Amino acid sequence: MNGNTDNKKRGASPLITVLVLVLAVMTGFQIFSFILYTKRISELTYKMNVLLDLQADAQETPGEFQENGYRVEGEYEIKDTSAVSDAYISGDASALSPEDKETLDLASRVLSEIIKDDMTQFEKEKAVYDWMYENIAMDEAGTRAVIGRNTGDQSTPRGVLKSGSAVCVGYATTFRLLVNMLGMECHIPHNEYHSWDMVLLDDGCWYHVDIYYDVTSDSRYGNFNMTDEICLESHEFPRDALPQADGRLYTPQNQFKREITSIYRLPSAIKKDTEKGKTSLFYAFKEEPEENELGAVDYIMSPVEYALSDDEKTASISYTWYEGEEENSYILGVFVNIFSEEYSYSGNADDESIEKMKEAYEKAFGLTMEEFETSYTRQEGKESFDEADEVIEY
Repeated sequence: MNGNTDNKKRGASPLITVLVLVLAVMTGFQIFSFILYTKRISELTYKMNVLLDLQADAQETPGEFQENGYRVEGEYEIKDTSAVSDAYISGDASALSPEDKETLDLASRVLSEIIKDDMTQFEKEKAVYDWMYENIAMDEAGTRAVIGRNTGDQSTPRGVLKSGSAVCVGYATTFRLLVNMLGMECHIPHNEYHSWDMVLLDDGCWYHVDIYYDVTSDSRYGNFNMTDEICLESHEFPRDALPQADGRLYTPQNQFKREITSIYRLPSAIKKDTEKGKTSLFYAFKEEPEENELGAVDYIMSPVEYALSDDEKTASISYTWYEGEEENSYILGVFVNIFSEEYSYSGNADDESIEKMKEAYEKAFGLTMEEFETSYTRQEGKESFDEADEVIEY
């Protein structure tokens, strides 16, 4: 019995040895595989970090900020228009595509209408801004359809100039094209959801220009020729990736300012300027207001709005403080909107049926259409006022 037991023990030893060897081989293979896997992950991580560093370096290099090919909101592409501006400057459009030739023709017509030979560079830039502010429209959705002219493409200069409507990319690329045609350098800063322009003027300085924001807020020159400091109050962009915008000469507060005695002359100054049809007002003061006097401007603006309104129109005012050129000096920018929209019908009813419907309305409700139209005009102005942007102090 003892001999059988010894034989069983001796017979089990090779099996155990084999199992141990198999486990050792498997464990060794797993350890080897794990080492290879860890090494591979380390290599991939290193390569990824190198690529990210290179990308960051490229974005932080002034003048290499990506413009063409970038899609704002993942949809509206910033497209290259240098071929069009180059053709305008050289006078040779033979190499352009049919679409680019149409863009060149549309843009050339605009410049021939607004540009004079004796204009300074700033005057040319302002003429482009003014024309676009007055002629390119948008609404809450980013575009305003123009009956019979809307092309469905409000992100390219060709579509914008044909339709008269634009999204922010359309404003930015059209402005860039027009000033490029006039020989000015221009960038299109952007973030994921918005784009605008930076233009280099003859003082050697860059300035931010956002026509889209100005049209949206009805504040002409409110976002015109901004410095980085002012632009960053309402725009997000990688400052180190773009040229520095620190010029003061061609900012609107310096170009368009009017000096008045003190802030207590504001009511009469605003009244006189709006009577002349001015809506973007910039005031410097001979007597600089004290810190405790600045609140008096906040106090008076709503009453001024009321005084400028009547049965036919409603006024809305926004305003911004700018730092003056001298220490502790201020320039006040005041942006006035006058709403005088009247109720209008754009259907296909004839005059006779409209008159009959007026009579039926007046008989049913005991109200006249004149009462409704007056109420409608006031309500339109109130809604526009309620939707106005908050005042931003720079």
